[in-house]
Parts: sequence; structure tokens; C-alpha cells
Amino acid sequence: MIFAFGDHELDDQRFELFQGGRQVALQPKVLALLLYLVRNGQRVISKEELLKAVWSEAVVAEGSVARARVSRASPSATKAAAPA
Repeated sequence: MIFAFGDHELDDQRFELFQGGRQVALQPKVLALLLYLVRNGQRVISKEELLKAVWSEAVVAEGSVARARVSRASPSATKAAAPA
């Protein structure tokens, strides 16, 4: 499925983010976090749920979720996304 928001497209099959038709290079965890948030954008997600969903294989320090560089995806990534 492709999620569209602003001039971004997030392809969950190819695990890629595009802005204005050009691929945006993101670290895998940042992309996984963005995808999880977009897929679940209709509800509030707890920190515990994010840790389990995105960082399940690792012990995560308290600040890791906040430090994920989602801002590289663009401020418009925080807006609601809809399937394209």
C-alpha cells in the first residue's frame, strides 16, 4: 500500500519514502517508525507500544524514541496520511 501525505508517498511494500517523486534516504528504524505511525494514525499510540513494535529486538534507552530522526522525513510527515 502507498500512503500519501503532502508531497510525500510512503510505500510499505518497497519500504521507501518519496518526496516530490524522489526517494528520501532514511535509516531503517526511522522508516519503520514512520510507517508504524502512518498505519496507526487514527489512534493514539503509547510509547510502550512503539517500543514493542519498532524496537522489539533491542533494549531501548528512555530517549531513543524521541531521538529518532523522523524530522528528516519532513514536518508534513506528522499530518494525517491517507492511502494513495
